[in-house]
Amino acid sequence: MSWKGERSVTGIFVFGRLDQNGTEGRLIPRSCCIVFCRSRRVSFSKQRSSSGFKGVSWSKASNKWLASIKSNNATVHLGYFTDEAEAAAAYDMATLLLKGKQAKGINFPLSNYLDDDGNIIVDHSIRERIEGKR
Repeated sequence: MSWKGERSVTGIFVFGRLDQNGTEGRLIPRSCCIVFCRSRRVSFSKQRSSSGFKGVSWSKASNKWLASIKSNNATVHLGYFTDEAEAAAAYDMATLLLKGKQAKGINFPLSNYLDDDGNIIVDHSIRERIEGKR
């Protein structure tokens, strides 16, 4: 049994269950699906994740990848990218600028962001976006 999601005419997000043949069964409101996901210990947002990289999501409005990070309880948008990996690298750079070399949860190896002396190679456009939100 799988799930299919679509936005109805009224703007309410509904899910329909698909049987083994792929035909649609009954429609289920989003609130019931959230309860279903929570009961399985899977968050609703994780199921709908559009990227395999942390801090990266797909923007339908711009048809590009959006990189963003939380800093001081505010979301900092790092920019739109045509390549998903570039957006992930922007997230990594922002994480390293905020937390330093001991940062955990970056998408690529730390060595990608260090120069020969072991210092972080700084992307000034990312630094300006982060410092503008502090």
